[in-house]
Amino acid sequence: MRRPVAAIAAVFLAAASSVHAQGGRSSSPEQQYCEALSDLYMRYVGNPETQPRNVRRNDADAEKALAQCRHGDWSASIPVLERKLADNRIALPRRP
Repeated sequence: MRRPVAAIAAVFLAAASSVHAQGGRSSSPEQQYCEALSDLYMRYVGNPETQPRNVRRNDADAEKALAQCRHGDWSASIPVLERKLADNRIALPRRP
């Protein structure tokens, strides 16, 4: 009786780890682009080198766009981040 339970458990664990690995590593081109925009914004606009690291500009639209990007709402966040970077004369990254 122990063998069937152990075999079923092994199959279940293998399937679960396979699904987890696929979900955690793949990302859409929109997600990659949004993350690249967010990184650029935070590096050059949201926390400029001339200010202390713990001081950030208070831009509600940008903060909302950064949060939307983190939560997967790329269609709403990408245009805002593109505009914020362009307004600050930061070159936009290529879209994947």
